Amino acid sequence: MKKFLSLFLSIVTITTMLSFAIPAQAADTIQSGQSIDVVFTGDRRTTKNFVYTMPANGYMYYSITPKYGKTWYEATEDEPYREENSTSFALEESKLTCNYKEYVYAGYIGYGDNWHSQKLAFKKGSQINISLTDWSEENSEYTYILKVNFVKVNNFEKENNNSKKTANKLTLKKTYTGNLVPDDVDYWVFKAPKTGKYKISAVCTEEGGYNADLWAFKGSKDAGYLYTGTGSGYNTIFKGKLKKNQKVYIKVQGSNNMYKLKVKKL
Repeated sequence: MKKFLSLFLSIVTITTMLSFAIPAQAADTIQSGQSIDVVFTGDRRTTKNFVYTMPANGYMYYSITPKYGKTWYEATEDEPYREENSTSFALEESKLTCNYKEYVYAGYIGYGDNWHSQKLAFKKGSQINISLTDWSEENSEYTYILKVNFVKVNNFEKENNNSKKTANKLTLKKTYTGNLVPDDVDYWVFKAPKTGKYKISAVCTEEGGYNADLWAFKGSKDAGYLYTGTGSGYNTIFKGKLKKNQKVYIKVQGSNNMYKLKVKKL
């Protein structure tokens, strides 16, 4: 009797847990420039998952636009079946993760909002996971437009450049662009083609009052520091004489920030 009762309680517990579980679809693939209608319906909380593969030489961001909401009423003896459009609805949350780390979290994206994520750069081939979660009411349906955008940039940073050993190269007569995601560090290196005096400058290009810290190193010695922000224009991080083949490393740190670097011979 005890064994039967224990088994019965186990079945009831599992059934209860399953009834309240969040349904989650298998991840669908989404491409650059593709718009997908993500539909939530039925009286339940649901998560829709999408996978995006990072291209090379640029950055990505995604947008969510609440498109359409409706509620329907079944026919009764007194009233016929009818539908009503709604604008008072909002996506509960959206997340972006890569390698199990969360880079974007957004909550309550309502009708009329023109929401998009910050600009993000990852190593070519990285699998980026985007999820949308919402609770749809009984006899209701809510539709959101999901779009992923990729912007290709000349001389864009190549990940993984998070250490001196993997630093991206800087050369004369070219402007390089980098993008800092949360907890990111970028390294660049300039190798003097001949003995002379050189200047390395940087500018923060992200709108919205973002800032970046930059450090210059000649070997293991400090050779310059710069704190720069949006709207400040190009500022010098390093200026000095270098022997042929001597290297200067630039370390850049910040959060959700795009920047440019260039080298000039004086």
